[in-house]
Amino acid sequence: MLILPEIYENLPLKPYCTDDLGGLVIRPRQTAVKMRYIQHNPPCMTHFICLDIDHEHGAMRWAEEYLPPPRWTSQNPENGHAHIVYELKTPVCTSEHGSRKALEYLAKIQAG
Repeated sequence: MLILPEIYENLPLKPYCTDDLGGLVIRPRQTAVKMRYIQHNPPCMTHFICLDIDHEHGAMRWAEEYLPPPRWTSQNPENGHAHIVYELKTPVCTSEHGSRKALEYLAKIQAG
């Protein structure tokens, strides 16, 4: 899998990752990016919004809904379900030190 340098830089230093959903492990970023599943946001910070699209041809659902193009998509070849990922220009701090308004806005986007 190819990961662009600017995306790699925003991944956690030691993300949770796995090749099967049976058990997560914590590995250094350079090892984790070689695995099938990887934590894309560091603790207490949201750089990426990942939307789970449970529809056939899910990776292109954004275009059907006239949404802006995502940063990247991944699609299950067996059923067409996908993840659509948007990168935030300004990350949102999700700890108690974050902006309440920014957290509320982020929650509304994720719920929509």
